[in-house]
Amino acid sequence: MSTTTDTNTNNTETKKRLTRIETGHASEVGMRPTMEDEVRVVERHEVANAGSSSLKGPLFFAGVYDGHAGDAAAKFTGKRLHEVVFELVEEGVEVEQALVQAFERTDEEFFAQASEMEKTAGSTVAVALVDFASQTLWTAHAGDARVTVRRGESETLSPTKDHKASSEAERRRIMDRGGFVVFGRVMGELAIARAIGDGEFKLPSSEIVKEIIKSHREENPEMYKQLKAKEDNDTSASASAAESKSDQDDAAAAAPQQQDHTEDEEEEAAGVAATLGPAPSGAATVTAASSTSTAADTTEQTSEQNKNVDADEAKKSSGGGGGGESKHKLNARLEDIGKLVIATPDVSKIQLQEQDSLMIVACDGLFDVLSNDDALSALSMHLAATSGDLNQATAQLVRDAIDKHGSRDNVSVVAARFVWE
Repeated sequence: MSTTTDTNTNNTETKKRLTRIETGHASEVGMRPTMEDEVRVVERHEVANAGSSSLKGPLFFAGVYDGHAGDAAAKFTGKRLHEVVFELVEEGVEVEQALVQAFERTDEEFFAQASEMEKTAGSTVAVALVDFASQTLWTAHAGDARVTVRRGESETLSPTKDHKASSEAERRRIMDRGGFVVFGRVMGELAIARAIGDGEFKLPSSEIVKEIIKSHREENPEMYKQLKAKEDNDTSASASAAESKSDQDDAAAAAPQQQDHTEDEEEEAAGVAATLGPAPSGAATVTAASSTSTAADTTEQTSEQNKNVDADEAKKSSGGGGGGESKHKLNARLEDIGKLVIATPDVSKIQLQEQDSLMIVACDGLFDVLSNDDALSALSMHLAATSGDLNQATAQLVRDAIDKHGSRDNVSVVAARFVWE
């Protein structure tokens, strides 16, 4: 317990601190044939290298991973995500950036080890990270899993907002990358717009992404010719710096020649991302970033060409607005064309207060049938009925979602109680 002094009144008041977080968790398969959810709770992680860490700790972590198209992505994320978060924080990466990087790195690592069949699996994610030293909660989520907190008697904090494909922001981002949303689903198939996994809507080798890139290339052949010329110049410059004259001649003879837009789409898809750098600050145009001084003139011309194409496309598409448009492709970086579902999370920060009592981290199987406020109220009711037993109360909340409220999904919940002393 710490003591603070009010300098305005010269009164000394006792201020309680968050000393621990108690948890209960429960999962039910519900109406689904298989369980595809995973849950991970680390109640107390001691920070290594506290002197260089961005957080002093100890740390609390809770995550719920809602799998779809199989459990491969959820299982991998449940094993790996918290480890990456801790690693990055202990390396000194600021918390918000550490969470973003952890989601994206876990996504990359999943694809690196997954079989071709497993790459189609995906998982929405919601995590809560608490630093006991600073009494701070961070939430990060991708998809429609949520974190919600009860403050005081009835206030509900809702830092996570669902990444539904039907939401205006996500629909526009998907359209910008060459896709479309119909019936509230990405390409008519996936209802969420952010997740770990889901290679069908993300990887250059997938049929959907290849088709989008093929279409974009056919509509903008001059742009791709310039990009290919830049790539060839960069390859030639690198070879000149690294090899002897004879080796350079051999490399030039073996180097890939100029391609037109009818050649293999998979090779093109895999090479697009390597060709380009980040988009310019303050603009949403397609640009090519120069990686060597020998390609500066080509890059400048490409950027100008892209700006012109983008302006023309913007004029053509300015009148659109329906949920099924498929022609709105040039307001993203070229390297992002076809990447319709992303793993990048939204991150929120909450300074915890003594009035904060409960937290729920759960999948949409709960929140499809209960609002954030109703879920917290139901948890409070079950805690009162079970003499404060978190595991029993959480299990009853899950059963209510299925039996009483009709959830047809897997339901997984982590319930947490903040203990202030």
